[in-house]
Amino acid sequence: MDYWLFLLICLVATFSPGPAMLLAIKNSASFGFWQSLRGIAGNIAAVMTLASLSAAGLGAIILASDLLFSLIKVIGGLYLIYLGVKAWKSRYTKPDPQTDAKSLGSGKKLFMEAYVVGMSNPKAIAFYTAVFPQFIDLNQASVY
Repeated sequence: MDYWLFLLICLVATFSPGPAMLLAIKNSASFGFWQSLRGIAGNIAAVMTLASLSAAGLGAIILASDLLFSLIKVIGGLYLIYLGVKAWKSRYTKPDPQTDAKSLGSGKKLFMEAYVVGMSNPKAIAFYTAVFPQFIDLNQASVY
């Protein structure tokens, strides 16, 4: 296995803009750096969940089912539209870190919002399903 190639592919995918990155930028601008880290943690948790599901073979099942894949795309798109309308309708006020931290419930809302955005991203499911098989050697003995 070529771990450097795998690392390079993951870094390129990580730095490409997408809904999770835009959400992190919005959260950082609205709530500050420290609060935005909670949303970033939610996105990392979603990425790890998708990677684990894809490695277990669920990603291939989702990609094989046009209906299920389309359903995930539609739900993800509707959720992003909902977040956009919510952000658009909200009046911009200068962020107050203490008030905002209390209203967010210690970042749980930011974490869950980012987790849902990450989990509903069909590009991530397709990415992990396409990348993992390239780096898994089925002939190699398992460690377990």
